[in-house]
Amino acid sequence: MNSIQIDVDASSNRFITAPIKVDLRPFRGMNLRLESLIKANGVTRPAASGNGVKCMLVYVSAKDGERNINVGTVSGTFDWTAFQSERFTISEDAGDAYLYIGLQDSKGQAWVRNVQFTLWRPAIDPAAAPMVRGHVPLRGMMSPGNNWSYNAVGIKDFDDLKSWRVNLLRW
Repeated sequence: MNSIQIDVDASSNRFITAPIKVDLRPFRGMNLRLESLIKANGVTRPAASGNGVKCMLVYVSAKDGERNINVGTVSGTFDWTAFQSERFTISEDAGDAYLYIGLQDSKGQAWVRNVQFTLWRPAIDPAAAPMVRGHVPLRGMMSPGNNWSYNAVGIKDFDDLKSWRVNLLRW
């Protein structure tokens, strides 16, 4: 499996990374999580939280400003370990972004592979009415109108509706 190898001295708060351009337009309004596998050898502990081995998404939104999403403060020596960011929502006006893989404020060797975005679920519209709790969700359809009578619809049709988990029919 291919990985990106990093073997640099990025101490004194230097930021040495390989930027990869990412188009975020298909993900606008969605909740994502950035995930990757990282292996490290002698990566020094950074002075600031969030530095060390970088696997970070950066983009600018007119509405939300600059967004930096990182998989955490990663340092030390360890074999392949899964890291992930907190869940975040892509701004509605997000466009191009950069995924930065490298080191900041530390030195050593690191390898990064299997970088991916995991869709958490669509973001909730803050203007939407609150969800009603404590009832069975309704799943149904509308009948074709006056041309549909019970005689024209057989028991098999209701069996099909049941197999589709329909529990509501507007007659």
